[in-house]
Amino acid sequence: MRQRLGIARALLGRPQLLVLDEPSNGLDPDGIRDMRHLIRSLAERGDATIFVSSHLLGEVEQMASHVGLMHQGRLLVQTELAALKHSAQRRIGVGVERAAEAAAKLCSLGYEAVCIEADALEVSLSSGAASAAAEVNAVLVAAGFPVFRLRVEEPALEDIYLQTVRAETTASADNRKAA
Repeated sequence: MRQRLGIARALLGRPQLLVLDEPSNGLDPDGIRDMRHLIRSLAERGDATIFVSSHLLGEVEQMASHVGLMHQGRLLVQTELAALKHSAQRRIGVGVERAAEAAAKLCSLGYEAVCIEADALEVSLSSGAASAAAEVNAVLVAAGFPVFRLRVEEPALEDIYLQTVRAETTASADNRKAA
């Protein structure tokens, strides 16, 4: 109730900018859903620009149109969420018999494929997920590997954040070595 009361008090003056720190913290599932809806509707109507600070990236993903990813006090990325997700690496989850052999076949053809279980593999993509999924399916079936599941997996904001931080950390380490 305190969280809700604090938001209501903040909205009384009809601010143009609203800064919220962990706005769903301490709320029950209904309250979290209501908070997401309120934040999205205020932003969509243009009533206010809402800046949400949160480490719960799944929550941010459900309410934000733009994101800024920070690590150790540095802004690494600032862009539209849709553009960030579009540029991120996607994966195709493939259910296939003899997954290790199927992954080896795909690798021999230039795909980045990894066997994750006896009957499952993952193929990494940079773009064109829908057409690549159909292509992977056709290649496997033509090579005699029966495919029984094919799913394009969109990256979550949390995955994108971790990829971004790893890339930044690697680049920083490389720069220190070069210096």
